[in-house]
Amino acid sequence: MVSPSDYAECSVLARAVGKELLSRLDWMQLQPHYIADMRCRTGELTQELAVRYPKAQILGIDNDMTMLHYAQQHVSKCIKWLLADGESIPIAGETLDFICSHFLLPWHMRVIDVLQEWQRLLQPGGLLLFTSFGPDTLREWASLLSPSMHIVDMHELGDALVQAGFVDPVLEVDHYTLTYTDPAKFLYELQVNAFIPRDLLLSTIVMQQYSEQAQLTATFEVIYGHAWMPKTRGYRQDAEGVARIPLTHLRGYKGEK
Repeated sequence: MVSPSDYAECSVLARAVGKELLSRLDWMQLQPHYIADMRCRTGELTQELAVRYPKAQILGIDNDMTMLHYAQQHVSKCIKWLLADGESIPIAGETLDFICSHFLLPWHMRVIDVLQEWQRLLQPGGLLLFTSFGPDTLREWASLLSPSMHIVDMHELGDALVQAGFVDPVLEVDHYTLTYTDPAKFLYELQVNAFIPRDLLLSTIVMQQYSEQAQLTATFEVIYGHAWMPKTRGYRQDAEGVARIPLTHLRGYKGEK
């Protein structure tokens, strides 16, 4: 079990990607009243949502009670916290009008089940904003990737969003490379973030690589995505994988008339 303080120390990538994720809200027409941050971890991103939308009711959700306790102690008192898994959230359907999910999807084998649960929770016209990892993640260390991570590519995520009933999905990919000159720090940070398993054998492999190159790199393919709930529910793909949605049912952005 990772301690929240260790995670807070090592979540450099999550922090940088989270800020970039929220910057996408700058050009969206959105005035949410009920927001959920799925996999809120230590609550940093949840706090930023509270600052951005001070009138909204915000719920931080995580499946780790120690993370929730840490978040409760370190961020705004106006946020509520809920212990739950991404596939089963004990709140009523059509309760939320904005779901933010930061790096939750790679930890679920059945992405479609998670998306369908979020579809149940969102009101018509609601927004899903998320990040995930793509296949190039830890390409230098592919054989060491944590067995608990389930990575799908951008196209599979787009198909799953439409299959789950979302409309107008937009997905982008960016790459981040972390460089380490300290093998111990490299192992520590990747293991705290659960990117690679805690295994003594890894130390030998990592040290061999370091002795050859005098540094270590870790590449992450990050998928940024968002999609909307249709203003009228009930859309699904047909047998040919096509969902037909009237243009009048799509959510608009700033500047649209």
